[in-house]
Amino acid sequence: MQAKARERRIRELLARQGLRITPPQMDQALKWSLLAADALVTRQRGAGIWAGLPWFNNYWGRDTFIGFDGALLVNGHFTVAAEILKNFARFQQTDRSQREYGRIPNRVTNREIIYNTTDGTWWFVCAFYQYYLSSGDERLVRSLLPAVQWAVRGAWLKRVQATTGLLTHKDAETWMDAKGGQGAWSPRGNRAVEVQALWYTALQIAARLDSVVAGHRTAFADSCRTRAAKVKRQFNRLYWDAARQCLFDHLNSDGSPDTSLRPNQIFAVTVPDLPGIEPLLPAQKQRLVARCVTERLTTEWGVLSLWYRDRYFHPYHHFPPYYVPDEAYHNGLIWTWLAGPVIQALLKFDQLDAAAALYRNEAWQILHLDAIGNYSELLEPVLRKGARLPEISGTVAQAWSVAEFNRNFYRDWLGYRPDVPRGVFTLTPKLPPNWRELSVSLPFGRATLRVQIHSQNNRFTLVLKLENGAQPVTGQILLPGSEQPLSVQLSPESASWSQSVRLASASSP
Repeated sequence: MQAKARERRIRELLARQGLRITPPQMDQALKWSLLAADALVTRQRGAGIWAGLPWFNNYWGRDTFIGFDGALLVNGHFTVAAEILKNFARFQQTDRSQREYGRIPNRVTNREIIYNTTDGTWWFVCAFYQYYLSSGDERLVRSLLPAVQWAVRGAWLKRVQATTGLLTHKDAETWMDAKGGQGAWSPRGNRAVEVQALWYTALQIAARLDSVVAGHRTAFADSCRTRAAKVKRQFNRLYWDAARQCLFDHLNSDGSPDTSLRPNQIFAVTVPDLPGIEPLLPAQKQRLVARCVTERLTTEWGVLSLWYRDRYFHPYHHFPPYYVPDEAYHNGLIWTWLAGPVIQALLKFDQLDAAAALYRNEAWQILHLDAIGNYSELLEPVLRKGARLPEISGTVAQAWSVAEFNRNFYRDWLGYRPDVPRGVFTLTPKLPPNWRELSVSLPFGRATLRVQIHSQNNRFTLVLKLENGAQPVTGQILLPGSEQPLSVQLSPESASWSQSVRLASASSP
């Protein structure tokens, strides 16, 4: 019975997505990644997403909400998405006497709840906002707004530096959290670069959601906006490395910048890249950050966690007797999920060839490397003696890895950004030249947008159809080679639209 139910769920999921792409290898990789992410959505201590298999079979707040969009929202799984948000909110630390006051748990198991993460809370806030944009569920916003307010006020009370407005934390409270007997193997206290990007974005989201519930501007919302503006000023002043034209990885507790070259700076580009959220960096600095990360830290197989010329760079994960695995964990190994924000940044600045090469390699890994149809946690950056391929390590099936692969397809290659509360969406397809035929269903609240794309002989054709839409929807469509978006009105009475444009020239494959 369970096998039959699972088969039925798989067929229903694939049918609902209506996904078809040429070339067939990409079609297969995307379908497998959708199913692999779905397989990790479960019920253990309430609804949640297992971080990975075989040994992360529990809920990690950070992993859950990084993978939230690509595992749930792009599929239109809004019911279970709401359950997961509510489940984590009920475990929030609400004891004002605790240093972790306001935090969402780092880990939830059947035996314990722990709060030793600074970023998981803000990934939760970002995921909640994306859920609202994708579903239009204002009822859940009203229900969970107190959790957002507690998170922000807890940070103000316990962990925000008064002079700068930046968020402080301990050495091992970021996603680079491996520790040994001597402490953190990758110490990043007390103000990591991506934590500030998340904090800045969360303040803006808190202001917007508070105003949605109140129906007008509030003192709390105004305070969030004022503090976000302060974070932005201080961030641009303190984190910019003028010599290398990139961002420092973190500020030490004495205020000195850490010059380790790591990929975390890319989140200053990608995390605030949401509808209604102001960017943290000027566009030119965003370009320079993206260039730094792609040129110095990105390989054909993925993104290094530390620059290969750093004295703490470790080429292998398990390499006895020279060091223990956790020493290498965030000090050089390729983390496959990091390809997600890098591809997002590349496409934001129209670097299609580089993005396509990395995405193609990810698809190959999903189809051919180790646990077929899944995506590993880690890859070793240096080939072992006699090896032709890099060795995978960590889990063989990692939730945020497959989720980021999915998210890139929907949010970056298709450029689909719904804003259901306002009844609008944007669609900005930037596709590799060999993606000649594409069809997919995009969730828009309770409605569905059917998308068909045909690209051949320098002509690009897009067809849209609105299904199950009770209200009119407005789309802003930017077709390849166009400078200005087209405004499209879809309604139950006029549910279809199509447009064809001639491309200036074919891109190189």
